[in-house]
Formats: sequence, structure tokens, C-alpha cells
Amino acid sequence: MRALQSLLIVVIFVGCSDATAPQATETPNGLDSNLPIVEGTYRIDPHWTVDLPSKFNQRTEEGSLVLWKPGLTIWMNVWKNDKDETKQARLDSFIASRSQLAYDSKTDSSGNLLRHSYRLAEAADDTREPAFYGFAIGDSGHVQLAVYFNNPDVNEVAQQILSNVAEQKSSVNTRQ
Repeated sequence: MRALQSLLIVVIFVGCSDATAPQATETPNGLDSNLPIVEGTYRIDPHWTVDLPSKFNQRTEEGSLVLWKPGLTIWMNVWKNDKDETKQARLDSFIASRSQLAYDSKTDSSGNLLRHSYRLAEAADDTREPAFYGFAIGDSGHVQLAVYFNNPDVNEVAQQILSNVAEQKSSVNTRQ
């Protein structure tokens, strides 16, 4: 089983009564100013970055990096290539194991990465669009994305975010 490469930090408010708990303060773009806000070139871990098209709140949940803003949530994991598999072998494995209900499948190679994405309609009690799933596969491992949104036009933003994932050859800085 591949091990998570990223060290994810969770900030937990412990022992706060309702009277002393921090109150969410919304910014003009709908973000929560009490939580980290990230934008631009964001270092996911020492080997991976993503160029974000706008500002997002950032948290960790269930071992995943979560970036979100109103109407768009991105769940992201970084996996090592600990079995020293080729990019194509890993891509073939992802394609073979995805749901048979997947559609709008796309694969491309640009630069030193293979990218693969697809859509999947999942049961939900809300008005979300079918999810966007993506993989950016490089030499050191891969980034896996699950993107959820309510507006069908946001699918293009999800595709852009996957296209903006880059593998870095140096390992000098970690995610802030």
C-alpha cells in the first residue's frame, strides 16, 4: 500500500465553550478568515506544487489536504512511487480500478507528467454536479484529486487545477 507522503497539520480548538469558540468571519469572497487562506503557487509537499486560480481556505481532514471556497471543494493526497513503477503502469492501474460508471475520461502527457481525469455521478443528498477525479503522475509519485462543485461551469476550473499540478525536482521547502 502506498504511504502518504505529505505531513498534514490539523489545528484543533480544544476546550472552547460556545461563548469562547472562535466565530467564523467571512471575507468578501466567502472564505473563513479564521482558517488559513492560500493562493497562487501552493507547495503541497516537497515534491509537488499547484498553481491555484484564486484564494481557498485550507484544512486537513481524514489525512487529506482539503482546499475549499464556496461552491468548490478539492480533496488532495500525495502518494509516493514506493514500488518504483513507471508512470504508464500506475496510470493503467488507476484506469483498471476506477468505477465502470466513470465518464468524460481524459488522459494527456505534458512536460514530465501523465495526467488522467474522469467524472463520476455519485449518490448525494444535495445538488452537487458529478465529481471530478484526477491524477497527476510523476517520477516521485502522484497527486490524487477529488473535486466537488455545484455549478457545471466549475468543471473547467477543476480541469485547470489538475493541469496546474507540477512535480518539483528540489525538496527544499515544505507546505506552509
